[in-house]
Amino acid sequence: MTASSMIGPGEPIVIDAGLTGRVDWEVEVAVVVGTPLRHASPAQALAAVAGYTVANDVSARDLQFADGQWTRGKSLDTFCPLGPVIVTPDELGDPQALRLWTAAGVVELAANAVHAWSLAAPAPGARVGIIGAGAIGLACLQVALSGKAACIEVADRAESRRSIAGRLGADAAVAELTGEYDVIFDAVGAATHERSLALLRPGGVAVWLGLADPVAGFDAAALVRGEKRVLGSFAYTDADFATAAELVGG
Repeated sequence: MTASSMIGPGEPIVIDAGLTGRVDWEVEVAVVVGTPLRHASPAQALAAVAGYTVANDVSARDLQFADGQWTRGKSLDTFCPLGPVIVTPDELGDPQALRLWTAAGVVELAANAVHAWSLAAPAPGARVGIIGAGAIGLACLQVALSGKAACIEVADRAESRRSIAGRLGADAAVAELTGEYDVIFDAVGAATHERSLALLRPGGVAVWLGLADPVAGFDAAALVRGEKRVLGSFAYTDADFATAAELVGG
């Protein structure tokens, strides 16, 4: 029996507007298991792998967050396009060494960054700090570069990520931001939210792109005294996506 969520490459993904209004996608490696398994050891599990293919991991984010788990949000009809080919393990080599991307996924990352930038609305000449040089943080960097900021500094603990930020055009790529900033884009999450507020000048804006804990745990009194603002950036608009497509397309 074939799962109703599985479809072939190029087949239409059907979005039921009565169930979800927030559909997202991610590129993933799908493992094709060629032998029935139960209580398998790691070695037995790897030996049973017939090959690998490409999966579009479509998700109903509103259902996922409402349920608190992934099952329903990722298993709607047509939400798992696969293929078009299966590559055998001997052809592929180490699947952990693969680098995956989709053209739509790159635009989506940029659209999130465009939306965050539009929320903050930095004035020309602003000093901008970005915490986190993962995919979202680097997308924020590229949007900031197009937005006429006077100085853009990126912080990440990983030297490899800092190197990428420097090559993309950051004025500084450091392990930790210092000084005061007009705008901080926090692309890490709850662990750095308090730090993002401490780095703001009076009147500055912090945009949080990473998911927050229910209890934020920052100094609200300092926020009030400094007349600082915190903005959450969760989604993007059609206009943001169109702007991002132009930006990515060059």
